Amino acid sequence: MIGKTISHYRILEKLGEGGMGVVYKAEDAKLQRLTALKFLPENLMRDAEAKARLVQEARAAAALNHPNICTIYEINESEGQSFLALEFVEGETLRKTFISKQLLVNSVIEYAIQIAEGLQAAHEKGVIHRDLKSANLMVTPKGQIKIMDFGLAKLAGSSFLTKENATMGTVAYMSPEQARGKKVDQRTDLWSFGVVLYEILTGQLPFQGDHEQVLIYAIINETPEPISALRADVPNELENIVNKALQKNLTNRYQSVEEILFDLNKILEPASLSPSPTKSLSAHLHNLPAPATPLIGRESELEAITKLLRRPEIRLITLTGPGGTGKTRLSLQVATNVLANFDDGVFFVSLAPINDPALVLSTIAETLGVITSPLRSLSESLTAHLAEKRLLLVLDNFEQIVAAAPSLAELLGACPELKILVTSRVVLHLTGEHEFAVQPLATPDPKQS
Repeated sequence: MIGKTISHYRILEKLGEGGMGVVYKAEDAKLQRLTALKFLPENLMRDAEAKARLVQEARAAAALNHPNICTIYEINESEGQSFLALEFVEGETLRKTFISKQLLVNSVIEYAIQIAEGLQAAHEKGVIHRDLKSANLMVTPKGQIKIMDFGLAKLAGSSFLTKENATMGTVAYMSPEQARGKKVDQRTDLWSFGVVLYEILTGQLPFQGDHEQVLIYAIINETPEPISALRADVPNELENIVNKALQKNLTNRYQSVEEILFDLNKILEPASLSPSPTKSLSAHLHNLPAPATPLIGRESELEAITKLLRRPEIRLITLTGPGGTGKTRLSLQVATNVLANFDDGVFFVSLAPINDPALVLSTIAETLGVITSPLRSLSESLTAHLAEKRLLLVLDNFEQIVAAAPSLAELLGACPELKILVTSRVVLHLTGEHEFAVQPLATPDPKQS
């Protein structure tokens, strides 16, 4: 093929070969630019399904226009040979980049954000890559990531050409559902993203095996070695992102690339880029408003409620009493006192503005900054966010939406480290609820002053 002219492309050199195509570097005689031409291998030239898959790749890639995705110029056929004309990307694969030298954590995060942004553009068009791996991610000399090879992409609205029970793609990067030959959605790409991130951080794959079946068993059943055991300078927040992307249970995995991008951008803040951050009282996450006045005359109640909240078996406390007794002010002081007991924060949620019980969970989610996804319910998104967090919610003015109380019971049942402090004029009548009645402060007798 070298030196041959196909259509208006002159073949210069062979760049690589994969199961679904042979790629050549070529010169476009019309536009005077370098391109990459991808042909079907000779042994598949007569395979109607392979040709159809090449057309599918063209349609999938043509729907995408993003700086982190390799551009497709055209699909054509010459002398019975079908081929794609693609953007020629200078540089090397991400795999070669991290094999030659260990990447700095900041570089890994920057690459990860570019990969995620490219996937985001694809997913918005209904395109799932299904074969994401470090070998088909190119890094240009300027450090720009290009996602290559949508040869196994599933375009929403098209027929799914891959046999339902086939396990195509590179096995080591497959999600558990893909390895089983099941139907997949965008979350399979998020798993593969997690594998790539683990690989470029540690220099090794999270799941390994000498044979395909051994590797598939590991993907479906085993837990990878912690990143922190392989590399000491990786921030906890970054390791958590990888761990969440590699959740075998689809409900516990990231539901969208937007969620991953949100977490990646958060750890770019200088305070996050430390391997083992130490937490002081001021470092604890909270949104508690600063008190306008000191709390006076509630010392005994403050001490009693604080002790209750620190008891491991008590997870739901409701401060009850008539309006105007100072329940809100008391709850805020209690929350301030126990900040050091909740590693993942203390959050105050004002429910006074709402009257619809159906809005309680969305109000909590908004306060916590939970990113929702169309692939799961609000309750599932909130539960996934709180599932492993040691956190206190302070829910103020619950009496007008008490019908939402069962949703609190569900949260507590699904999130073992979560505690809730409620202020309400009435009890919630939930199992495990501990009521603390707040009495009005005694009015001083002016005759004794």
